[in-house]
Amino acid sequence: MGPVRGTDDGIVVEVLTEARAEQLADELLAMTADAAWDDWDRQNLLFGRPEKWALSLLALDDGRPVGWAIASRTADSVHLHHLVVAPQHRSAGIGSLLVQQLLRSSGPTPLTLKVHPGNEPAARFYRRLGFRETGTAPSGYLCFTSEATGDEAGGPT
Repeated sequence: MGPVRGTDDGIVVEVLTEARAEQLADELLAMTADAAWDDWDRQNLLFGRPEKWALSLLALDDGRPVGWAIASRTADSVHLHHLVVAPQHRSAGIGSLLVQQLLRSSGPTPLTLKVHPGNEPAARFYRRLGFRETGTAPSGYLCFTSEATGDEAGGPT
């Protein structure tokens, strides 16, 4: 995937490679400092998973990182492990842009994710994007999927 031009503000989304993640690790992880439940560190960021460095994304504003998404392939889905937007860039459509790009790149495969039970704004965000809650993981996290069921018409676009 080449860079994708996103919002009207000139945000560009590109694949987050392992080399780029390692280079930007401190800057990317600093974007999570205001989230009490976010305990990701350099090891979590760089941990190898199937197709992680083909699916993960980096959002840039004038060449500077403003958001990122870590995703990997599972047996029956693409799983979004982490979605982060820099505090000063939130509510500008960057998170939606990253999720929409993940949905496009995952094709017909469902996009799954988990949300900390104390992060109601994130749960609302994913519901607004058309994700549906599928239950609670043993860890207590809320589970979501983009996959439609029953009479639903194809999930988020």
